[in-house]
Amino acid sequence: MTRIMPGTGVGSAAVVAPVHRLADRPIQPPPTRRKKSIEEEIVALEAAAKFVQELLQDRAASATGEIADILIALSAFAADPALLMAAKAEINNGWDSPTAISRAAKSFAQMLQSAGGAFAERAADLDEIALRITARLTGQEWSVELPTSGRFVLVAEDLTPADTSQINPKIVVGVITQKGGPTSHTSIICRQMGIAAVVGCIQALELNNGDVVLVDPVGDRVVVDGDLSDATEALPIVDPNVPTLIPVYGNIGNQKDAQGVIAMHGAGVGLFRTELLYLDAQTAPTIAEQRKIYESVFRELGTRPIVIRTLDAGSDKPLKFLNLADEENPALGVRGWRIAGPQPQVIFDQLTAIKQAADATGADVRVMAPMISIPQEAHAFAAMAREVGLKHIGIMIETPAIAFAVRDLAGHLDFVSIGTNDLAQYLFAADRQHNELVDFLDPWQPALLRTIKRICDDAARINIAVGVCGEAAADPLLAVVLAGIGVNSVSAAAPAIPGVRTRLAMADINQAKQAAELAMKASSPTQAKTLVKSLLS
Repeated sequence: MTRIMPGTGVGSAAVVAPVHRLADRPIQPPPTRRKKSIEEEIVALEAAAKFVQELLQDRAASATGEIADILIALSAFAADPALLMAAKAEINNGWDSPTAISRAAKSFAQMLQSAGGAFAERAADLDEIALRITARLTGQEWSVELPTSGRFVLVAEDLTPADTSQINPKIVVGVITQKGGPTSHTSIICRQMGIAAVVGCIQALELNNGDVVLVDPVGDRVVVDGDLSDATEALPIVDPNVPTLIPVYGNIGNQKDAQGVIAMHGAGVGLFRTELLYLDAQTAPTIAEQRKIYESVFRELGTRPIVIRTLDAGSDKPLKFLNLADEENPALGVRGWRIAGPQPQVIFDQLTAIKQAADATGADVRVMAPMISIPQEAHAFAAMAREVGLKHIGIMIETPAIAFAVRDLAGHLDFVSIGTNDLAQYLFAADRQHNELVDFLDPWQPALLRTIKRICDDAARINIAVGVCGEAAADPLLAVVLAGIGVNSVSAAAPAIPGVRTRLAMADINQAKQAAELAMKASSPTQAKTLVKSLLS
């Protein structure tokens, strides 16, 4: 007899396979007073932290895209001098090293949670780092024992970026987690790897090894003892030459990602994240170093349009060479474009390298700045970009403040790109990694859709194009709604492109507008999605 477990689906292709449960994580020992000397405990702590840092760096080196991005950020946590200093203070207060790192991490995690926004997302990452250091100190193994043959659905309370970096998508064909939401690390990584997933499935840990399950992401559910005939039907992928209602671009972080976008018939790149060039750098990369990397990506993409985002650092992406001051509320502090205040040369050099690479390759390049809050910031970025000779200039819309100031961008910008992940997070004041706040971060939230509508209407009045490059763009049904609202293009991880293209190829503008009206008038995200699904079925 089948049993249904609801959750949040990721992807469009259903799979059936037996369950493989991940082993429990290492145990945090009870608080213990130190018996060794202060020096011995500190030496052990530093060695364990270095081991964890190098482990994560090694996994980042073999990863791509957002997985590598996340792992590099995690490795920076393991080497964070402030965290280690706090742990050493606890050792001096009489605690052993496992207790010291745990106490220090909890203190830091509380500060991150109170900071809110993107910084609050990192609290869980900090917990992982502390537990990895503790496991090393106490001799506990933390090895993710994944199957090496066959086909399985991985089941866990949650997956860390370090866990997912070891997954072979030919063997792990599905993922079910008890925690997580549509914009959690697990969702983003599964989408990038093309793995069917259901996250936020409260009953996930009731599954046992060997249970056969249907992972039905389109239906937002897991069906125990189900088969593919029970899956919610996904649309057949259309021919890549069939025109779509609006263009579908891809999100990339490097040359390999660019190849994936081409393979999936993306119209171009709607978001080129450049952080990987900076996150592991001890010193600021030179213009020549940056230009070389950009040229390799630009040549891969040929004449396809490329939207490249300037350095998105600070907050959850610390850069050692920037030497940014400690802040009480870093998520709302110096991050994104605001780095250009104390460090203008870093952004100017990056724009110069982009211009030189574009000239050398003839690429169709557009640039945009992240985390803009007021029109004056947008004006300053546009002036800097034009100073180096760039012509197609835009910004990310990720804060409610700039969402309601679009008309003030007239004459300065050519386009805006909506980052729905951060926009929703700031709009609803909800940590997107918090399992109990998943509903707030649902991209089908009517209030979020109405905000996007306001952005599109104001942008149309001043002849500025609007794109969406957040996770909302990876939902085929929602892409149709966005087109009806007035969005001019969407950009998603490469594996999501065929499904999004298919939906947009099968809808006309009148259907899209009708879908948009239904979604925006709904009283909840669930009702919005149900109404649109019924209309377009």
